[in-house]
Amino acid sequence: MLTYKLYARMYEYISNEPDGGDIVEIGGALGAGTITMALALKESGKRGKVISVEKMVGGSRDEYGNFQENLTRYQKNLQKWKVDDRTLLFSDWLSYENGHKVLDLVESEELTALMCDADGLLHRDFEIFWSRLRNGGLIIIDDYDPTMSSKHVITYQLLSQLTEWGFFEEIELISDTIFGRKPEGGDISKLDRARCEAIVEKAKADFENSKKS
Repeated sequence: MLTYKLYARMYEYISNEPDGGDIVEIGGALGAGTITMALALKESGKRGKVISVEKMVGGSRDEYGNFQENLTRYQKNLQKWKVDDRTLLFSDWLSYENGHKVLDLVESEELTALMCDADGLLHRDFEIFWSRLRNGGLIIIDDYDPTMSSKHVITYQLLSQLTEWGFFEEIELISDTIFGRKPEGGDISKLDRARCEAIVEKAKADFENSKKS
């Protein structure tokens, strides 16, 4: 769960985005972010849906139940807020191999926004979805901090590299959630997957070393 301030800011950003595009959310948890973005689309009179990639198991999710229990809870949360008709769920781990299945759920020509709040592997997320995001499209990335956890360090170091390659332009940072936009003129072919994988390994090592010192 994010803070109320962050959900309010997310709602504000989505409400002010251009009409007509879907949103891809990577890491939906129990649906709070999904609901926030779907409500923003709905209450601002926009078309579009939120396509949420959520595996329903692993990490903190296991504290709430198994796959089916978490799926049921997620669906009930969407129904409670009356946004189940503005959302689509891809209930699996995201990978290079199945990313096209998520894109197949996108009904709009371009994405309005991309939210990354899963495992920190931003290079995978960007490689799959960045080209579909409109120029100037909103990008929201959680767990962005140079020290807080292994995932935070991975996210921080990867985003630094992706920004250097021209894939992200920061708007503002609230706590450990960063808001930005897709710059014009970026070329996804510049994304070096091997370089990013090396950054992931370095980030893990950096975090482990920081715990020892």
